[in-house]
Amino acid sequence: MKARKEQAEILKDMAVITRMRKGRLTEQYNRRRSEDGTERRWGPYYTLQAWVEGRNRSERIPAEVVPEARRDIQNYVAFTELCDRYVQIAEGIAKAEMPDSKKKPRRFRPPSVGKLHSS
Repeated sequence: MKARKEQAEILKDMAVITRMRKGRLTEQYNRRRSEDGTERRWGPYYTLQAWVEGRNRSERIPAEVVPEARRDIQNYVAFTELCDRYVQIAEGIAKAEMPDSKKKPRRFRPPSVGKLHSS
């Protein structure tokens, strides 16, 4: 079955992803205005922000590991897309394997009073 083959391919693709990070990487700068009105800016500083257990968590990321953190975030996005696709396929398989559900079940109607049989 084509769907089962696609599921197996998705699982292989998922197994290749060994590192991932959830969240968004932001670039931030510190700024300070001096007495003469000029602005001094330094940075960038990188922050990884993610929702964890209902709260926004932030973590400072050193500049030298930013490329790796970006790859980890991309891996997370790819992994979740693979998960979504796997679920779609699994739902399709479940629907295809169910008995024909187009027929409506017959409703139970009690017999009318005039049609009751007496013994």
